[in-house]
Amino acid sequence: MKQLLEHFYPDDYHCYRQAGNAALLAGDAATARTHLTSAIIAAGPNAPKFTAALLVDRARAHVELKDLAGARADLDRALALAPSDATALLLSAALAARQGDIGRAQRDIARASELAPSDPDVMLQQGTIAAAAGDLEAAKAVWGAVVKAAPGSDAAALARRRLEGVGAAPPK
Repeated sequence: MKQLLEHFYPDDYHCYRQAGNAALLAGDAATARTHLTSAIIAAGPNAPKFTAALLVDRARAHVELKDLAGARADLDRALALAPSDATALLLSAALAARQGDIGRAQRDIARASELAPSDPDVMLQQGTIAAAAGDLEAAKAVWGAVVKAAPGSDAAALARRRLEGVGAAPPK
């Protein structure tokens, strides 16, 4: 696939990104990482916001491959290029929590919440990080807010399960 892409679109980072994300959705994180790396190279230094988005995509591939250091490096670089990218902050917070860096997780999710206060995925992660920090009451409040704000979303379904897991009734 890469040779085909290089033959027809040697500098088309959009094509590489689409191929990378398709591979990620298909469960082939190694191929995704390869295509996304090609996209980052093709994008070059003249498209910092797009490069940041590519780095976020590649960080997802790194996580699937259990390369958390690679994911951290890509997310840090993405945030250096686009410090107000709520998605990068959300993923950075989730990764920090997964790595046990609750302080970093709290800072990143707080900034993501400022930028995207009604995003159910940001809210869900905010509750998860609050629980990890030992503030179960704050976690329950945020998870309840997710259910109310986006009742049909995947985030709300997960928030309901988390509420039930801590013995709290989800809001109706």
